[in-house]
Amino acid sequence: MNRPVYIALLLPLWLACPAPTEVPPPEPPSQCGNSIVESGEGCDDGNLNNEDDCTTLCQAARCGDGAVRKDIPEGERGYESCDDANTNNNDDCIDDCRTAECGDGYVHDGVEACDDANDLDTDGCKEGCVAAECGDGIVRQDLREGDEGYEACDDNNDWDQDGCTNACQRARCGDGIHRTDTEPSVEQCDDGNDIDDDDCSNDCKLPFPEPPAGCEATPSPDGLSVFWICPEDAVRPNPDLSAGWLACESFCMDRESWSAALDSQAKIEAISQALDPAEAAYWTGMFAWNSGDEDGEWQWSTGMTTEDYDPWLPGHPNFEDADEDGQTCGWIRPGESGLRDARCDRPAGCICQWDGYFVDP
Repeated sequence: MNRPVYIALLLPLWLACPAPTEVPPPEPPSQCGNSIVESGEGCDDGNLNNEDDCTTLCQAARCGDGAVRKDIPEGERGYESCDDANTNNNDDCIDDCRTAECGDGYVHDGVEACDDANDLDTDGCKEGCVAAECGDGIVRQDLREGDEGYEACDDNNDWDQDGCTNACQRARCGDGIHRTDTEPSVEQCDDGNDIDDDDCSNDCKLPFPEPPAGCEATPSPDGLSVFWICPEDAVRPNPDLSAGWLACESFCMDRESWSAALDSQAKIEAISQALDPAEAAYWTGMFAWNSGDEDGEWQWSTGMTTEDYDPWLPGHPNFEDADEDGQTCGWIRPGESGLRDARCDRPAGCICQWDGYFVDP
């Protein structure tokens, strides 16, 4: 085959073959900061400010990217006061890019004991994000009786013998805690059991002791104490011993009792009828601090004053029978319905009052 013919046969095949493919040149790499949003960039504002809406990595600013935006005023949407790039809500910056603070609902580790996102002071978390506790002076109101942590009271002290125990429960007879915050005490004892015939009854009273030798016992109308009516020779068996109000007071104190506080008409009448008519008079616990001063403060030896009840007979105290210092004390005569004042060193019988106050069973 001659060459022209051969070429003529191959020419159609050559023309049918595709031309070599041209490879486009590679795109230039994106350049963050050139103000052109290029491949892989979410934004490009042409600056190196990492605190606006476009970061220095040319990504749209978002909470959690680790950069704190400064271009939005506080209170507007998107404002950030912090950005720690984590989702931990218990550190300095919570996950919506707000600085942690009491009341945000998240407990700041090492700073807050609790955070319930309210300003209620009577639940389990108080203002200031401090956990409620018995003894803080605030009665919890979010629990019902029987729930753990329930408080019936909270008097903010550590005295267990008053009306609110150290467990923040109302004091009651039978709780095993002897109340001593009232005079006369509402409890003479409290042994915490339901045995009525032991040394402390189920109504928290001590059994009345036997009266001193030569004395007679008369229960107080209020049931809280017993009076011992003692003639002069029981108080002062030896005539050489001192007489008078102080002798009566010492006699009673030595027997763990008071000289009597007749602070109600019922007590005066009960005592008056029980006195031995053979005895001229009986000392009570009434005395005045200021000798011979009609403005002096009269009070019972138990510490109670006459403010709530005036025990005197009409015309008394009159200081007519005062000693050289003008001092008088209060005594009562059989059958009379009130006290007279008399010279404090006069011999007389004595009325003691036992109420269990001196005894701590």
